[in-house]
Amino acid sequence: MSDRSGATTDQQSEPDGAQPLITIIVPTRNEAENIEPLLDKLSEALQDLKMEVLFVDDSRDDTAQVILSLQKKYRFPIHLIARPPEKQNGLSGAVVDG
Repeated sequence: MSDRSGATTDQQSEPDGAQPLITIIVPTRNEAENIEPLLDKLSEALQDLKMEVLFVDDSRDDTAQVILSLQKKYRFPIHLIARPPEKQNGLSGAVVDG
């Protein structure tokens, strides 16, 4: 989880302390309505895989708040880097930051 400064803190971790096998990096910009459907699909498709999802958000809508509100709904950790406008450098920059 992060604040608008871009600093990241972890709110969730694997219950058994094991590291995730994969991290799925999802760059977002004004995607509030698509976050939950995406997480539902990932949860269904990758249900047996130890994974985590990292959102790198450049939104001006409530995408970051939606991500934070869904962190406890899923069995896998969900992290957020919410980049302030001065740190936003496009899609490829979001992937690199992730």
